[in-house]
Amino acid sequence: MKRTLICIHVMPPEFTLFERWIADFRQSLSFLTPLDRVTLRASLNLNPRRIDWSQSSLSPAYFIERFRHLMAGLPANYEIREDDSLAGTTQQKRECIALDYDQFIFADPDIAFPPYLLKGLLGVSYKLSGRYMVAPPVPRLWDETWDMLVHPDLLTKTLGYYLSHSPEETRRQPPQEIFAVPIEETKFGTGWMNLYSKELLSFTGIPESLGGYGAEDTFIGLASRVARHNGYPCAMYILRNVYVSEDYVTRRYTLDGQVAYRDTRMEQREAAEKHLAPELSIFAKRSLGMDLAFTFTYDPPEANE
Repeated sequence: MKRTLICIHVMPPEFTLFERWIADFRQSLSFLTPLDRVTLRASLNLNPRRIDWSQSSLSPAYFIERFRHLMAGLPANYEIREDDSLAGTTQQKRECIALDYDQFIFADPDIAFPPYLLKGLLGVSYKLSGRYMVAPPVPRLWDETWDMLVHPDLLTKTLGYYLSHSPEETRRQPPQEIFAVPIEETKFGTGWMNLYSKELLSFTGIPESLGGYGAEDTFIGLASRVARHNGYPCAMYILRNVYVSEDYVTRRYTLDGQVAYRDTRMEQREAAEKHLAPELSIFAKRSLGMDLAFTFTYDPPEANE
């Protein structure tokens, strides 16, 4: 079976969400067998450029102790970064895909999923080869261009429904046979428990110029689309009979006020945006042997994304 690395990046304000995610992950492990060679790569980021520890009532040691406790007994290759060497989740993904695994799953701490999702996702992946990615469906998002990723039962919901969808409803989905169907478009949110083959991510890469947090999902999607339109197979599949969701209902940054956090995600994303078009041209030249020029207007999701 393939070796799968699950990559998740967590900062102190997300820690209670991460604890909930780990509880879901532990339940998922009961559905796996030793043939499912899964490793969790969890990165605890205590970057002092993002957290002013002198103004925080909680110390790095508090998070380190809780993090190590959470990792106990898990098939995990975890890391704790106390310096400023890890700028964000995009950088963590870039570092992960350089490791020796056959495929990768990217997860965010606020993602809810039923316990049988992981087994079904892996089962689908074992039948695939080459450059591929597999995406679980989601609740209805902020505009209709994302409807291709919405679970059929949730397509009748109004736009923006994802903000009110209960994560417990996601977790309580009754087990069904999970399979996947190909789709023509390549569109996804990077940390929504999507699975990517090593061959795909080695082909597209995650450019250094995108920095620590930014538009890696946009870049991977566009690079895959350009490649496919020029005869290079890059397949995208979407699962059926299951979905995942972000937790906007019960999520609480319960450590707000105890951690002096500087949120730089929007400014990092804006900086990354400027590099998308030139990086796509570099990709086309390097991987496709083609001189292509791109113009690109980045339309980020709503601010709460």
